[in-house]
Amino acid sequence: NNMFRAVKALFALTLFVFSANAFASYLPGAKTMYSQLKLSHEVSYDKFEKAYNHFKTHKDDTSIFTLIDYSKPSSQKRFWVFDAAKRKTLFSSYVSHGKNSGSLYAKDFSNRVNSRQTSIGVYRAAETYYGKHGYSLRLDGLSKGLNDNARKRAIVIHGAGRPHEWSSFSH
Repeated sequence: NNMFRAVKALFALTLFVFSANAFASYLPGAKTMYSQLKLSHEVSYDKFEKAYNHFKTHKDDTSIFTLIDYSKPSSQKRFWVFDAAKRKTLFSSYVSHGKNSGSLYAKDFSNRVNSRQTSIGVYRAAETYYGKHGYSLRLDGLSKGLNDNARKRAIVIHGAGRPHEWSSFSH
């Protein structure tokens, strides 16, 4: 009976590892995914390619990744959330930038505490919490020298108070 449970558990673990590896290798190249998501009128290919290839290379246990295109004005949708496994855009939205990064366009970026400028680079979503701006998501900066002070700067994403709009908050 114990032997049967051990074999069953080993089989389940093997199947899980195989499934995770199969998922990572099953994802198409950036051009194919870009085309399947029908993004040509929303996101530039070069920005999508960088985000998607980083996601594929540094994949963990999720199929979700995001992209913010700060070359677009804050009056346009420039924040996308994708599900690579389902090959779907989960949503796109408006997103603000740090107060001292510019008005309509984010032009200045910083990794310094209290700069009130947006930090560019790759982030990993961390824990959620409920704060003064409502439901919020802490971010960990993964790009050395560009955003690795994200925790010290309290870089988070939270709702902006208007439906379907998000704000990134930076100190």
